[in-house]
Amino acid sequence: MARLNTHVSVNGDWYGPDDDVPDEVADRITNPDVWSEPPSRRVQESEPDAEGEGEGPADMPVPPPRRGPGSGGPAWIEYARQVGVTGEFDSKDALIGELERRGLLPKEA
Repeated sequence: MARLNTHVSVNGDWYGPDDDVPDEVADRITNPDVWSEPPSRRVQESEPDAEGEGEGPADMPVPPPRRGPGSGGPAWIEYARQVGVTGEFDSKDALIGELERRGLLPKEA
């Protein structure tokens, strides 16, 4: 069974090392560093709904670029809102750091 080594927030719900993480939640956690025992990944085709949109990781919001065109603070605020992170941040870098800390954005190499 998958086991976290830290606390993470997914859509406002918190999960930690002592919690059973549902498969649909585990699929949304993209930071490999938060797992002490990673979930077994099932390859599963997503069926489109009536509007033709599937459900799953492909529907996750795509983060804006960290540098260059489209990398401004407003783009990052909108991305954070889409993944359930709200609040006041002193800078774009502070917001990106919070997203990384919560496991919602991979750390830049």
